[in-house]
Amino acid sequence: MSSRVINAGVLVNNHSLSLKRQPILKDLITIVREGERPLNIIVGAGASMGSGLPSWARLVDNMISRIVSEPTQELIRGLESSNLFRQAETAVQIMRGYNGNLSVGDIVRDALYTDGRTQQPGLLVDAIVRMSLAYGPHVRIVTTNFDNLLEQAINAMHGIGTARSFSLDNVDEWWSLDPEAQAVSILHLHGMVRQGDPPLEPLLLTESDFLAHGQDVQGVVSQLISQDVTLFVGLSMTDPNLLGPLFKRASAEDGAANGDAFALFTPHLGEEGRSRPAAEYAVTQARYLDERLGVRPILLKTHAQPTQVISEMALAAAEPDRYTHSAPDSLVYGLRLQRALEGLYEGLHVDQATGRVDEDRALRYSKYLSEGLHAPGGPVELINDTRELVADQVMSEEEEQFSAYLWLRHIPRPSARRITLGLIASSTYVHWLPWNGNRVAHVWAGTPYNVGKALFGGTHTLRNQTEPGAWRGFIAVPLIINGAESESQVNGQALDRLMVGAISLDTTGAVDVSDSSIPGSQVSPIARMDAPQLDALLNSIEELASKFINELSD
Repeated sequence: MSSRVINAGVLVNNHSLSLKRQPILKDLITIVREGERPLNIIVGAGASMGSGLPSWARLVDNMISRIVSEPTQELIRGLESSNLFRQAETAVQIMRGYNGNLSVGDIVRDALYTDGRTQQPGLLVDAIVRMSLAYGPHVRIVTTNFDNLLEQAINAMHGIGTARSFSLDNVDEWWSLDPEAQAVSILHLHGMVRQGDPPLEPLLLTESDFLAHGQDVQGVVSQLISQDVTLFVGLSMTDPNLLGPLFKRASAEDGAANGDAFALFTPHLGEEGRSRPAAEYAVTQARYLDERLGVRPILLKTHAQPTQVISEMALAAAEPDRYTHSAPDSLVYGLRLQRALEGLYEGLHVDQATGRVDEDRALRYSKYLSEGLHAPGGPVELINDTRELVADQVMSEEEEQFSAYLWLRHIPRPSARRITLGLIASSTYVHWLPWNGNRVAHVWAGTPYNVGKALFGGTHTLRNQTEPGAWRGFIAVPLIINGAESESQVNGQALDRLMVGAISLDTTGAVDVSDSSIPGSQVSPIARMDAPQLDALLNSIEELASKFINELSD
């Protein structure tokens, strides 16, 4: 039987988020539209990285970095470079040798929450929880992550105190919950480490932890995948406690196991996203998962696209009759995105061929962004509120200048190989003659554009400028429009969501102070914000972009 995994050439040269070009994605959407089978969502570290938390490899490296002796750090990294479990084991033993009172929970907490901030759920985590609400049959959410972002998202949508957390120690109680209670209860296969609260044990971090509890994890996974539909999100699929049960299921000859397993992946396709050898390598790996482990892989081109896939699943679950190409008012992603962008370009009077607006509108748009930046409750006021609290650590209000730039995706064309953005408006007006400046930002892994990074990653980006220039720091936020063609909601949240562009706020101050040599006189208050302050700033930037579109579109 020929493989249904996307072709390497199609992955590089076409849009991957397509039911026609990605047969396995169509299979998943079809199951969701039918809405008859229980769904398990198994979530890995990739879902938490959008909130600034580390990958599994980075978590272990953060642990190693806390060892006092730098030569010892390098020995661990070098001698055990291919075995993260052994690296973690060695790092824990050395650190506890220095301090016998140090618990594994303390070590994980310090490596996970490196800046001490309380992290907020990202777009992917929110999408997973919305999907669990939108899908009719029984939904279970299981994670290998130590953090409680999924619980935060559930509480935000259902009300504080709704979410419950479970580990291997009380997994029997989790299994016994009725479907409604289990849908808002998260099972942490590796335990959970919270800021300010005791951990949920056992914590699976080191080689000995996995040897001691691996069979328990495999037992849970085996039961999950045996009959139901399972979706793996944010996982590299290298954990033997996941692969073992999948291999046994795929090798079963009695046909007793008839569950369906899917996995979302964003392989590295080169810095510009078009490396054919990288695509062929990714497809080869995907076919192994498909043919030997029975996991149907969906290969995507950006880290934002898993969020979009989950959002599309929720919309398909809520509107099954419309989520098909044959429906006269079809909600299928590609058609919806095309219409939404065409509507935005027409409403804002942007020329589809050149991406430009006439001079009078450019001036009007510039004035709107500039006034919105400095409006009461707007981004600049929030930044200045923080400035008052950390005045001795940041530059003065007189020294810091700001600008805002709004970008929209170019309308997808059949021949388009990559996603690109066009600059629509700037608060620092420049004339729009064709020769004046580059107004195209590419969306790929190595893009130098902050807005491109935001749209590639599906999360806000915060970075300093590395080249000399007027602007020192940048913060970019994806631009999402809600409810463009469907009014379906769960708990007041729209299911029809499209990422159509990005907005950036530029400053003359540094926004990242990981380089401690930057003097306070060059630092923006953005760099000193705690999680709630930064979240409020991001919301105000998003609101500025939304108001721009809603109030200036005809």
